[in-house]
Amino acid sequence: MSSEKNSTVNIDIGALVKRSQLGDAESFGTLYELYADDMYRYALWYIGNETLAEEAVSEAVCNAFAAIRTVKKAQAFRGWLFRILSNCCKKYLTEKINARSVEPLPENDEIELEGDMSSRSELWLMIRRLDEVQRSILLLSVIGGYTSGEIGEMLHMKPSTVRSDLARTLHRLKSEISE
Repeated sequence: MSSEKNSTVNIDIGALVKRSQLGDAESFGTLYELYADDMYRYALWYIGNETLAEEAVSEAVCNAFAAIRTVKKAQAFRGWLFRILSNCCKKYLTEKINARSVEPLPENDEIELEGDMSSRSELWLMIRRLDEVQRSILLLSVIGGYTSGEIGEMLHMKPSTVRSDLARTLHRLKSEISE
């Protein structure tokens, strides 16, 4: 969810983070609700398995709640949360690959595909072939709707590097789709 969406509903993220840091579980729950859909979509596209995506999000939320006091700037909460989620997704994906249980994404009407791609599982396989940074940038941008500046904060990269990596990744995927 972008910061613009949060500001239009007049939610004070900073106050929620501060109350969460003081142990207010309800405030943390409100923060989770703001990002839950984006977190799940990110995890699903990253891992490619509904159950493991749900588990990764659950673990990320538990880890975030346990470590909420480490957030230094309330404005950095979303990036901090997605870094935790990204690490959980990497862990679950590694476990899944080691178990050799790779499955294509299930059909989902919320995910729109453009171009000549006939199958979501084909797109998922293309995304899986990207390196971790390319995959994260693509998913945070396309699925999460984050800006290059926000992604740069999350991944500790310059926004210009994020934009060029995203452009290269999209060009690569477009080329693969047209083949």
